[in-house]
Amino acid sequence: MIFGILLIAFFVRLIHLDQSLWLDEATNVVASSKSLSDILFHLKLDFHPPLYYYILHFWVSLFGQNEVTIRLPSVIFGVATVYLTYLIGKQIYSKNVGLWASLLVALSQFHIYYSQEARMYSLATFGSALSVWALLRLIKRPSIYFAILYGLTVAVAIYADYFSFFVILAQVIWVGLENRKKVQKWIRPYLFGLGLASVLYLPWVPRFVEQLRLGANAVADSPEWINAIGGVSAKSAPLLFAKFASGNFSFINKETYVLYILVPVIVTAGLITLSLKKKIGLVQLWFVVPFILSLVISLKIPIFSVFRLLVILPAFWLCGAYSAVNLKTSYKYLLLGVLIFWLVLAIGIYSFNPNFQREDWRSVGNYIDANSKNQRAITISVDKAQRSPYLYYNKTVQAGGPQSWQAGNYDKIWLMRYLQPLFDPQDNVRKSIEAAGYIKFDQQNFRGVEVWGYQK
Repeated sequence: MIFGILLIAFFVRLIHLDQSLWLDEATNVVASSKSLSDILFHLKLDFHPPLYYYILHFWVSLFGQNEVTIRLPSVIFGVATVYLTYLIGKQIYSKNVGLWASLLVALSQFHIYYSQEARMYSLATFGSALSVWALLRLIKRPSIYFAILYGLTVAVAIYADYFSFFVILAQVIWVGLENRKKVQKWIRPYLFGLGLASVLYLPWVPRFVEQLRLGANAVADSPEWINAIGGVSAKSAPLLFAKFASGNFSFINKETYVLYILVPVIVTAGLITLSLKKKIGLVQLWFVVPFILSLVISLKIPIFSVFRLLVILPAFWLCGAYSAVNLKTSYKYLLLGVLIFWLVLAIGIYSFNPNFQREDWRSVGNYIDANSKNQRAITISVDKAQRSPYLYYNKTVQAGGPQSWQAGNYDKIWLMRYLQPLFDPQDNVRKSIEAAGYIKFDQQNFRGVEVWGYQK
């Protein structure tokens, strides 16, 4: 049974795997293609640990840089997370709960989306789930071997993404709440594992402090950027349930979207609440602690975004499956069927509607190339750091920063309006181009990437 679920998980994560890279993916690929020392330099300005970049560095050196091969590590981590969900559910609850939970994760469009992204979130979710599984193995068979294994898995998790720290904290809280007589049997190897992870993480601490300092300076220099980082509001909690249960997209018509998410949100919220009422165990804390901490911290520092909480998605579905399977009613399988129907529906909506898919930088590069033949042309971005996806797809038409066009007498200027409200809120780049006598002759939108063409 689990083998079939893993096959399903792998198959659905291959659908549209070749779609265009978007900004952050392309930035990762460009950074990972550099030397190991240059990757560390890049990470000064990118608030993430280095593990995923190093994995991608060696991966692309072996398998190349097309969209599919670049994303395959995330697919692998995603499918492995499905299997870990099964193992955790089987050990804590029952085989039946493990199977249902793994099926729900396998069909989760939200998890599928980030299992197809060349970013660190699939790795972080895998690492977090792996640390939970290793902790359970340590408890079952306390030994130096499983202590080392646990320490290594914790290190993998926290070297993948900083949100994994919340998952490890949830584990610490659970250990503190457990029966002392039970804990005494394995507390020493557990503490040894945590100590090992801490020692392994020490070399990164100075870099982390530097990232905090530079990140604070960047936000001070560009206050508008803080709105894109994340934040908390009254809809934050419902939004997490909506995304986890019904997919990583929304409709333009808000009333339609509310109707679409209503059933899965009510069902999952009910099941999660029931799970929390029955028992506050390791899985429940895995879900609750990172969720609550991200909301509380966001009151001061805006870190809350649903995609960053992908690390708790396995716990979300484990709680849901546990409650559903243990309902003393014949309707329990109907509820599970409704959830699976909605997850499959979300996969279909996403797969057959390109508007819900990633920014189409590939078409941007092709369009500019096709419309700049035999002409002196340049592509301008409002911020130099946003050029990575364009440079990945277009090697012929020069790309530059906001003032690069002033250095030459160009026949055409392609102005990227992408993130303009964030990095050029006064629209100064456009104004300077038009003041120099360039006339707008074209306007295109490639799934969120807006391009304006200018010529004299």
